[in-house]
Amino acid sequence: LDLTVRSNSSKSSGLKSRLGSCPYAPVAIEHIEPFQQRYREMMADPAYLDGILKAGAERVQPIAAATVQLVKERMGLYTASR
Repeated sequence: LDLTVRSNSSKSSGLKSRLGSCPYAPVAIEHIEPFQQRYREMMADPAYLDGILKAGAERVQPIAAATVQLVKERMGLYTASR
């Protein structure tokens, strides 16, 4: 578990050491570990991230196009040929 936080100075301190006296720290760290692991996995796979972005763009493109068309029509900048 790498919870190192780097500051602007050349020193680094771990979250574990900063929360050492907090009785809830182990529970909090244990709770966020799966999220950190999944984040590291996703960031290590650029193709996976590109796929997510592409799928999202494909899903929202028709919605965005319809919104832009509606705005242009209401502003009088666009007339649909019907």
